[in-house]
Amino acid sequence: MGSTDAHAAASSANSASSSSSSSSSSSTSSGADALQLKTEGNQLVQRGEWTQAAAKYSAALQLLHAAAPRASPRPSTTTTAADTDADAAEAKSGASADQELRVSLLANRALCNLRSRQLHSCVEDCTYLLENLQPGHVKALLRRAEVRCLGHRSGMSRD
Repeated sequence: MGSTDAHAAASSANSASSSSSSSSSSSTSSGADALQLKTEGNQLVQRGEWTQAAAKYSAALQLLHAAAPRASPRPSTTTTAADTDADAAEAKSGASADQELRVSLLANRALCNLRSRQLHSCVEDCTYLLENLQPGHVKALLRRAEVRCLGHRSGMSRD
């Protein structure tokens, strides 16, 4: 998937997110759908179908983005501290699972982009993952380094 495709996917996800609801059942359903798309992408990777797998991972990322909870309103005056703590713990657990899935999807899509020689897109995914989600992600570091080595050997200029 090229950089333009990635930006188009992000725009599509942004417009979908503005019209989506942020209910937990919708989020759970989107998470399950995203996980199914990841599984389908993994099967395509096993067959070496890099472009199609990258599309599955992109679609899963769009679903997660569209279902991401928006800033919640301030607690009402009848909400107790225990209610707020329980809600926060539940939200953190769900957000943590979604973040782990996002990390996996981005790392997998970066692999697909690397194998299909969409080097700029590979670096974009790895850099986003490292800067925003998981700074020490080893596979992202290695894939980004591999792209830079490929660029150096082929005489490409660095990004």
